[in-house]
Amino acid sequence: MTTLGIRVSFLFLFALALAACGGGGGSGRVSPAGGDSSDQESSGESNGSECGTMVDMACEVLVAVNQERTSRGLNAQTALPACVAEAQAHADDMVARNFFAHDSPTESTSQRFARFGLSGSYWGENIAAGYSTAAQVMAGWMSSTGHRSNILSSNFRTMGVGIAANSQGMLHWVQCFSGKSAL
Repeated sequence: MTTLGIRVSFLFLFALALAACGGGGGSGRVSPAGGDSSDQESSGESNGSECGTMVDMACEVLVAVNQERTSRGLNAQTALPACVAEAQAHADDMVARNFFAHDSPTESTSQRFARFGLSGSYWGENIAAGYSTAAQVMAGWMSSTGHRSNILSSNFRTMGVGIAANSQGMLHWVQCFSGKSAL
């Protein structure tokens, strides 16, 4: 492969890795379908309990999100089981069917969120691919306007993170955001 071909491939992968999706237009996928826009209260410190069933790097992402939020005076988020399930299912689906997009080949993002019981409130999603660590993917998301908007939105109270690796070991990351409260 030529140097130009390598650069073009890298730029294409970089552009894909920075895809943010939102139902409300712009570069972030956000659906303002109503719901309470107040945030949950939190001290901003993490002991991992806010992660629910998320483990390892997925929990690291939630902790990093909360550090970004609380450093700006926003309330921290906790894991919502439906968001965790949606995020992991979408990460797994992208790897299994070899695509990188918010909408799958057979289902729109809004259909998937409804299937996981996440409609009827604000919702959003960030996706990325190719980052090896939680710190790297968070740096990428925070340097992108649409992703950063989802991470710092006062409309979101809960979230979930899913991570899946393809056969080459490349990680696919999904953040699910919801205006619903964790129970």
